[in-house]
Amino acid sequence: MLVARAIRDLTRALLVCCAAAGVLGLAGVAVLMLAPEEVAGLLPALSLLGLGQAFALVGAVVAGVGLRAVLGTGHGDVAPIRLGGAPAGPASTDAAPADAERADRARAVVARRLQVLARVMLAACVLAVAAWAIADGAAAVGALLGALVGAQVVVVFVLLARRLARA
Repeated sequence: MLVARAIRDLTRALLVCCAAAGVLGLAGVAVLMLAPEEVAGLLPALSLLGLGQAFALVGAVVAGVGLRAVLGTGHGDVAPIRLGGAPAGPASTDAAPADAERADRARAVVARRLQVLARVMLAACVLAVAAWAIADGAAAVGALLGALVGAQVVVVFVLLARRLARA
């Protein structure tokens, strides 16, 4: 039961992070299509949307690595888990508790990493807005708007981390 829940939650985290990257990409395309030719804040806004997109893809990689840890690869000391929860290797009396422990540990690690990514993303947005404001004062508004849209990835990371942290 714990293994199935971990697989479901980590798969959901992977898909949500991929979807967040896709939505930010579509937002960038929409900004490009709707903006007039010469707008001062266009490049800063797009750069911060790209920053959010990159962090969303890193979050997807983190969730994918956690999912791979739960499923196992069959190499080394990690045996893959069959859909029924039993390991594919030789029968073992303590395989189910080991699988549940591995699944719980993977969920906790992914939750912590997503929390760290959320903090780093927030700091990166603040630093990028400050850098754009110093470099070009007219671009500060575009940078701020791009950061507000891109920082929605922080909300996604926090919600996913909370979901994964509760057992």
